[in-house]
Amino acid sequence: MKYRDRLIPTPSVARQRNLASSQPASGRISPMQYLTLPPEVNSARMFVGAGSGPLLTTAAAWDGLAAEARLATQGWESVILSMTVKAWQGQASASMLAAATPYLGWLNVAAAGAERAARSARDAVSAFEAALTGTVRPLAVAANCVRTVSLAGSNFFGQDFPAIAATEAEYEQMWAQNVVAISGYHADVSSAAAGLVPRHNVVANLKATWLNVAKLNFGIGNIGHGNIGSGNTGDCNSGSGNTGNANLGNGNQGSYNMGSGNSGITGAAGYGNLGLFNLGGHGNSGLANSGPANGFANSGIWNLGEFNSGGFNIGKRLSGFWHRS
Repeated sequence: MKYRDRLIPTPSVARQRNLASSQPASGRISPMQYLTLPPEVNSARMFVGAGSGPLLTTAAAWDGLAAEARLATQGWESVILSMTVKAWQGQASASMLAAATPYLGWLNVAAAGAERAARSARDAVSAFEAALTGTVRPLAVAANCVRTVSLAGSNFFGQDFPAIAATEAEYEQMWAQNVVAISGYHADVSSAAAGLVPRHNVVANLKATWLNVAKLNFGIGNIGHGNIGSGNTGDCNSGSGNTGNANLGNGNQGSYNMGSGNSGITGAAGYGNLGLFNLGGHGNSGLANSGPANGFANSGIWNLGEFNSGGFNIGKRLSGFWHRS
């Protein structure tokens, strides 16, 4: 037995030596170490794990993000179009345009980046599937090892030397086949991984851009000048529940508001407004209003005050029906 092992070490012993010598001390394998790993290791590492499922999920997520970004881009392009060639013009329009243009650019960059990341993830999936197809199946490697050990165990008179040599040649072919598959996989997936870059830098740049136009914000709940949205606080706001001057919307508070339920001093237009020089609406309280149930110098029906024009007025110099001096 010792003489046979000394002349021809059993392949199982040789392979165990190769396997032990190929394992790095840290437990991690660099790309070039795949060239020296026996087929048992490379095959097991390729076939054990989650496979391409996580990458497919990643690609689908990036596709969804790209679609959402493209949809948002279309909406912003429509908004910008209304500020350039349609009815909305003036200082508020220019302020909104200055705030919206950088955001539209960021949306385009984000959409393109998401699409590129989705393609890279799908390329990585293709590379993995190709490498998996080219890798020797672990059961085939195990069968080769079992056959070699069996032949070596019965080779008392050297009669199995040809079969052992053929089995070892097959093992070397498996080794080479796995090296080719893993090397190609490493090259392809390295190229694909270049497209899977973090997007935090783009978000940080967007934040810095918005800080530069803090007084030209667009959205909901913003505080500043020239805001468009609901619940804004500042001047030239457009939306509902805004607080400031020259607001356009419902429930605004300030001067020169236009909408319903506005509360201001001058120039408000709507119904239910409270202030002076309001135009339109019902139930206004103030001076020089135009509409029903207005205060002094009003024009309309149910006015209360002086210089009114309309019916059911109560005050001085009224013109209309059911007047009271």
